[in-house]
Amino acid sequence: MELLVMDNGSGEKSINSIKDKFPGINILLNGANLGFAKAHNLAIESHDFDYYMPLNPDIILESDFVTEMVKAIESDYLVGSVNGKLFFLNSRGEKTDYLYSAGHEFDRARRASNRGYKQRDSVKFANACFIFGANGAAPLYKREFFDATKIAGGYFDNDFFMYGEDLDLGWRGILFGFKCLYAPKAVAYHYGFGSNGLKNKSIQYQYERNRFICVYKNDLAHFFWADLPILLFHELFNLCFYLVSSPGRVIQYFRALIGFIRMIPIKKKERAEIMSRMKIDEATLRAFYMNPWFCKLLKRRTAFNIE
Repeated sequence: MELLVMDNGSGEKSINSIKDKFPGINILLNGANLGFAKAHNLAIESHDFDYYMPLNPDIILESDFVTEMVKAIESDYLVGSVNGKLFFLNSRGEKTDYLYSAGHEFDRARRASNRGYKQRDSVKFANACFIFGANGAAPLYKREFFDATKIAGGYFDNDFFMYGEDLDLGWRGILFGFKCLYAPKAVAYHYGFGSNGLKNKSIQYQYERNRFICVYKNDLAHFFWADLPILLFHELFNLCFYLVSSPGRVIQYFRALIGFIRMIPIKKKERAEIMSRMKIDEATLRAFYMNPWFCKLLKRRTAFNIE
């Protein structure tokens, strides 16, 4: 197992600190902040490996996490990616039993969300199962998966600076006939707020623009038109919510819409390539599109308090 530290222009002080604490560690110096996708694409392209795990810096892994992830990915030749059971760390860095992610699920409003997010662990998340995709905090990918899903010179979308790259890759993997497996025995803990989340204007922009691009690249046209009423209701509801709770986010939403429109000529070619290489049958694909939250208003959820 090789540990590679990718440094996106953090500065000499940071690099020296890593070298002092971990002499001889392999460090890839990018010289600038390339974002998640470009940095990982460079590492994937320049290294030889059987499996690759992009790892956020605010993660604590149980000692058998990697072993359990590898067992899961080797369980079926069609499994191209794996998501473990990720819990939250609280504000004091202590482990909790509240889930951060048991993998991605996807709904008909075209929103990806983390299974079990902010819910207490329960029997619902005790068994392995196939899921829509892996969360980008600590997934595991096969080399063959990367090679088979590469488009436009990248594994992750090089035009995504932050947010959405894991959804895009997972969606494409499903379209190309791969499976993503949830491995509950692989346990890790994630702080999860290192980038200030969606409080940052730049991240708000990236989140919305990249979401639009994901849908444009990977969605089947007749699926999209069939779900358009649900999608429009969800978008309108969110805009109203933003107006009340965070008016500045409405500006970023429309900035993102304009940014997406500008990207269409580039992404049109990528979409054509993805659609031409699709292997999954439509009935199986459609089963991944779940009803969104407003179709589940009567569902009770566990209160969230990790303090």
